Amino acid sequence: MEKKKEVPRILVCGTGVAGSAFAAILARRLGGNVALTVTERAERVRDQGYGLDLDVYGQLAMARAGLYDHYWSISKNRSDSMAMYPMKGPEAQFVYFRPNLLRKWLPSVFGAQPESNRGELRALFLRELETTYAATTKVAYEQGAFELKKAGNGVEAFEKGGKSLGIFDLVVDASGVHSPLRGYRVDDPEGKHLDFYMMIHGVVSNPEATVDPEFVRRLGTHGTLFVFGRGYFFFTQRFGPGDDDKRMALLYYVPTDSETKLFDDIGIDPTSSRRDGIMTDHRLEKVKEWIVKDMGDHFDPCYRDFVKHLDRVTIRPNVTHGLQTTFKKECDIPVVCIGDALLGCGIGGGGNLALKDAVELAELLEDPSAFEKTTGGGLVANLPHLRKKEAEWLKLKMDWLYAKETDLGPAVFTREPGVVELEWSHMWPNSPIKRFILSTIFKWFAALTCWWFKLDLKHGVANSHPASPHFPQVLKAAREAKNRTPPNVVLKKTN
Repeated sequence: MEKKKEVPRILVCGTGVAGSAFAAILARRLGGNVALTVTERAERVRDQGYGLDLDVYGQLAMARAGLYDHYWSISKNRSDSMAMYPMKGPEAQFVYFRPNLLRKWLPSVFGAQPESNRGELRALFLRELETTYAATTKVAYEQGAFELKKAGNGVEAFEKGGKSLGIFDLVVDASGVHSPLRGYRVDDPEGKHLDFYMMIHGVVSNPEATVDPEFVRRLGTHGTLFVFGRGYFFFTQRFGPGDDDKRMALLYYVPTDSETKLFDDIGIDPTSSRRDGIMTDHRLEKVKEWIVKDMGDHFDPCYRDFVKHLDRVTIRPNVTHGLQTTFKKECDIPVVCIGDALLGCGIGGGGNLALKDAVELAELLEDPSAFEKTTGGGLVANLPHLRKKEAEWLKLKMDWLYAKETDLGPAVFTREPGVVELEWSHMWPNSPIKRFILSTIFKWFAALTCWWFKLDLKHGVANSHPASPHFPQVLKAAREAKNRTPPNVVLKKTN
């Protein structure tokens, strides 16, 4: 009788975009050469937020999981531009976009990057795990690891009540900013905390049909339109995939040092869960009225009108981890943190950093040296190899968080009596050189972006669509995945 092959047993904690992407990539690449268990503390169907403009690593995650053919089915055509407007004024001050000329000349840098739907992205990864790779992957919801104990060369994971989830050769913690396992890897004196502001999220189902035509004109073909002043941040973004789904999200920041004061000011009770936090009842009107009042006459009327047409809202704190986070000096438990579980660096960029972690960790574990056989039987993870990469991820997140907290935070996320408009001189308070560049050279550059985007728009080549140049490194990975059959796995056809 043939002896059963010993394969690594890996527990993935969390099914956000990082955890689901990592598991789907590894299942695709290793097939029957890995045994995956994926757990999620929450229920399967829950609010996943709104949009995410997948950068090269985000798209690589889809490609390496064999799912890149679905990229445009979860993305919005011609949405990869972002316009910044003043609080009052009909013309954009700056447009971030991918010029048609540069897309053609340098696709490795300026490849298509439209807005994608975060919930649909996660659903794609999970569907693959639950169908195509069901033979090698177990996925469980409303079940999570809260405690880890060394078990020989491996680790035993336990639920909150003490029930064992099993013994594994490696635990990958992708359970987000509220991770119960993070403390096994890092020391964080400040810990999880409210950082600068509360966030009010909202959705308008079809702004083109309901909102002030002046807002629709300013939005144009942009995927994102935002307005900010000193302590005021009004951010709208398309996130409905395809041409027929017109949904657009609002993100409105409210500077505060309290997680409950905003609820008190609005006159509603603090929410107790993610599900309870989705407001479509009487609370919705109260929140909309409060936002409009807070905006006052500082904003043009078309932005206040957008708020009046919100179909739902949620309120949540901007939670981050501390800037003094360091790795524990001693950690012999085989656990690795990715995404916000390692360091929550706040909204804006964290999703792509998490997907970068997922892609790179899967690549490391695909290498034959990732696990070694022990003399007594079993496998042991090559931790030094993993720890080196983990340190790189932490540094990237720390740099991102530091820039937001020290360079942008005081100017964008705090209010000053009598000061409403944001001046470039408010930014980068610790760097006179950067302030000089922003207040002089950048103004000319910003004007150039507005002119150049209008030129592309005039010639019908503004923003990306399925036939536009894509990142060549992503296309290469997608072709490779398509021609690769996972070891010992018979692929099932999925629609």
